[in-house]
Amino acid sequence: MGPWPFDRLIAALRPLCAEHEMFAQTGTSVVQPACPHEPFVGWSETQRRLAEADVVITHAGNTVRLVQRMGKVPIAVAREAARGEMRNDHQVHYLAGERGNGRVVALGGDPADLAAALATAVTEHPAAERALLAVAPPLPRLDPEALAGILGQVAAVAGGAGWAQAQLGDPHHDLSGGPPPPGATLGSLALTWPDTVGELAEAARALGPGGLLLVTGARDRGQALTALAAAGFTPRWCDGDRISAVRS
Repeated sequence: MGPWPFDRLIAALRPLCAEHEMFAQTGTSVVQPACPHEPFVGWSETQRRLAEADVVITHAGNTVRLVQRMGKVPIAVAREAARGEMRNDHQVHYLAGERGNGRVVALGGDPADLAAALATAVTEHPAAERALLAVAPPLPRLDPEALAGILGQVAAVAGGAGWAQAQLGDPHHDLSGGPPPPGATLGSLALTWPDTVGELAEAARALGPGGLLLVTGARDRGQALTALAAAGFTPRWCDGDRISAVRS
């Protein structure tokens, strides 16, 4: 759903289109597969297509967990920053971790190699899925009360504006979808811990005074808190690798 095309994966689907009934969401890719496709589909259609599919091939984003919670094993390919597919390698790190739980088939490589690997993975998927699900530990239950508690803590430090409300109403932007629009003044902003401190300054410019910043993936909390303070943020709440901060 972001601005980065994933031409490598879309191109690798081409040989499969002649052998299987397929549909592809192509996003901003300029490569077009030889099967029915759309740039973007809505949430309800996404859920329907995932539920009906025998095999789901996806980037290593949130779709991986959606498919897993449907009791399936997705085939996933991580976007790589060096190929211009994402601004950093958080998908590479995420997929490496997911391989350990036995609920994903992880693929990669150059386009030609990826196409061959996908063809093999799709052919072998029914047996591979049964084998992986037989030994995979159960996914932790999504606890609505725990989630509500986390959102409540974030809302408390944001003066009542709140993360959940920001998602629904106040201007909100997720930096995994690209830089904020020029001149935008946002109520809240989310980003994976940046590769450069300059990205924190960019976040500060986009947020108005009192705006909420939520960062994830900060591996060294002490360094993260120091960098946030230097960029004009007041850190308020931490939980694992997540930190919320308010723009001064």
